Amino acid sequence: MLELDTLPATPPPPPRDPRRGVWGIPYGWWIVICMVYVISPLDLMPELLLGPLGIPDDIGMFGFGVYNFVQWIRARRLKP
Repeated sequence: MLELDTLPATPPPPPRDPRRGVWGIPYGWWIVICMVYVISPLDLMPELLLGPLGIPDDIGMFGFGVYNFVQWIRARRLKP
């Protein structure tokens, strides 16, 4: 039977790049994606059909864009 001390250790994960957001996509691209989604007439929940019920997805994307903008500003302050 193997002892726990003899098992090989797993390598540590690589360091996270502070300039990248969700799924490794840079924050600047997330800002552009959010802006295009909010401005675009194509939505997951269109306001034309659902009325006020179609607004929460736009509000969520706007909030996600603001979050990424703040993270982008913080990452730019870090000098590599």
